Amino acid sequence: GDFNPDDAQCEGPLDTYAVSAGLFAAKSVGYLTLDPGGTFYKTHPYEMEKIFLTGRMLTLIFSLLEIYLVYRVGRDFFKPAVGILASAFLAVMPIEMIQGTYMRSHALANVFLLLSVLIAHRIATGKAGMWLYVLAGVSTAAAFSTRISMIFVGGIFIAAEILRWKKENTSRTLLLEDVSR
Repeated sequence: GDFNPDDAQCEGPLDTYAVSAGLFAAKSVGYLTLDPGGTFYKTHPYEMEKIFLTGRMLTLIFSLLEIYLVYRVGRDFFKPAVGILASAFLAVMPIEMIQGTYMRSHALANVFLLLSVLIAHRIATGKAGMWLYVLAGVSTAAAFSTRISMIFVGGIFIAAEILRWKKENTSRTLLLEDVSR
């Protein structure tokens, strides 16, 4: 059959829901016909092409978001030139182009991973409000729900919180030393 146990071990359900939402949107605007029976597609093979094209468009959208987020990571961590260079390298990277031609969860998972890195950077630099911690939880859950291997994304936030705490305590220690002199 079509069930591949290797994919079942690494693909989470969120990508399937994202593709399903994209297919429903394409159906809603009249671009394609969705039919639960298998015989319709045997007599209308061009509809399968539309389904694959819709999935590839979604992957393209996720890949473009990924390129933008790489730019933001480079800009926020270093400077705008680094962000531009990093996003340009990602845009022409062969594996990115290869994965972009299939309806796979890699691009969406990377979007949530990069979003998590950006949120963790804001937490580590002390620019975090409660809403940012909620967004951190949502991005971690979304990354894990997209690809099982993204379970370690939550560790980024633990490290960011430790860095923030260390930075605050170092500042307090230096302030107390100055006051005591």
